[in-house]
Amino acid sequence: MYTTMVMVDTITVVLVACVVGMLIITSVLVAGYIVRKRKLENALLQSIWKIRIEDIELQKSKIGFGSRTNFKSQSAQSVASNETIQGALNAREKPLATNVGLFKGQMVAMRHIRQNITITKEDLYALKTMREMLHDNINPFVGACFDNPSSCVIFIYCPKGSLQDILENDEIKLDLNLKYSLIMDLAQCRQEEPGMLYIHNSKLGCHGRLKSTNCLVDNRWMLKVTDYGIEKYINNDASNLEEHQQFRDIVNRVRAKESDPCRPVIFSDGADLSPAVVKLMQSCWHDNELERPSFSVIRSYIKKNIQQGVTLNIVDVILQRLEKYASNLEELVDQRTQQLMQEKQRSDTLLYRMLPKTCADKLKCGESVEPEMYESATVFFSDIVGFTTLASKSTPIQVVDLLNDLYTCFDGIINNFDAYKVETIGDAYLVVSGIPTRNGKLHAGIIADMSLNIRNKVSQFRIKHLPNEIVSVRIGNHTGPVCAGVVGLSMPRYCLFGDTVNTASRMESNSEAFTSHFTSQSKMCIKMI
Repeated sequence: MYTTMVMVDTITVVLVACVVGMLIITSVLVAGYIVRKRKLENALLQSIWKIRIEDIELQKSKIGFGSRTNFKSQSAQSVASNETIQGALNAREKPLATNVGLFKGQMVAMRHIRQNITITKEDLYALKTMREMLHDNINPFVGACFDNPSSCVIFIYCPKGSLQDILENDEIKLDLNLKYSLIMDLAQCRQEEPGMLYIHNSKLGCHGRLKSTNCLVDNRWMLKVTDYGIEKYINNDASNLEEHQQFRDIVNRVRAKESDPCRPVIFSDGADLSPAVVKLMQSCWHDNELERPSFSVIRSYIKKNIQQGVTLNIVDVILQRLEKYASNLEELVDQRTQQLMQEKQRSDTLLYRMLPKTCADKLKCGESVEPEMYESATVFFSDIVGFTTLASKSTPIQVVDLLNDLYTCFDGIINNFDAYKVETIGDAYLVVSGIPTRNGKLHAGIIADMSLNIRNKVSQFRIKHLPNEIVSVRIGNHTGPVCAGVVGLSMPRYCLFGDTVNTASRMESNSEAFTSHFTSQSKMCIKMI
């Protein structure tokens, strides 16, 4: 009996010890799981995707080649200074949708997002997944900042902008091979799985916002998908929608599944629009989402029906892209050079009308124009008789038109003589011969002939708004030494100085209508010819 009781007590002790041991082991495992889970959550909170806005140096200006100046697209990186952006954020103003910055030596695109976002555990796992995603055709996710008011997500910057920018840029001509190459980058990558299929097979599940503005092109003309996994963080209100998203009526019609489906019009006159491409496009916008092809099906379809004739050799593709890019760039440079030359010619023409060619050329070269003394030149002054009376009968616009018509007539006459128009001051007209090009003693005779031509032309001149009024001029001339030079920096003027100019002005003011008044010096100079 005693032996039996001892055995029962031993079994009881063993059972209790086993239960206690199991409880201890279970508790240790549970505690370890909890600790590990908390460590993982803490690691997620302190993950490498987390970025401080202070670590990003905003760039003052960074515009990708082929951009359309669309502020909602990554290629429209017309970026203000750091202080300006930060001031706009602090003032709760609406900032640009995308800015370009420098983060750890890399150019990044900053996409501003909603403020006061609640981050869940699932969001932390998704951000960690996005940060770890590596693929040739996935634009790398750099990180995010959820600190108000500077909340943003950061992706690597692609300098050529979005696919939409390139397609809408008339200066970039894409051949068939390059277009298919971009298609293959999206859906038929040379890795084990294409870019979109890589996203669909990841923990993100899907992209959710695939469109041409979210397909970027890098320097090697390789297409990269961006803006994946950020649907929750972007603003979807109408005031912040992208340009092509504002047509909400079309979206609502598509969602309503109208009996006559709302679909884009296909223009079949395109030379590179094959029936296989049209069929694939139509299958992708099928009303029933279950009948739309997956990216694995799309990949197979492209390989079987569209890929023929398109090279898959990566070296050939890159070389063709570089050759196409170089060709487009050379053509663009030629066009810009031609435009620059045309603008230069127009600028030179305008400058030569304002200044003598010799003086203008010196100023263009950065040289100063020293004043020059001319021993003998003939100065011409003219003035409209009764101009104040004519102006009182006219509106300001009519006065300007009158002077413009009259002086245009004078300019046409002067072009036939070796004379230089110095300036017009109101209704006064100043011309000189022998300056800036010396012509011996010929200047007095040149001015005399020019004066007669101007007097005869004025006698035939009629005012448009006052056809019955007769226009008459007084003309005064004098010959003598003159100093000439360029005065001013912001608006340089070629001016004449000396008593010869003053005397010619007095000769004009003391002249009579339809009379050319010459001094004895001018008369003597004419006789010497």
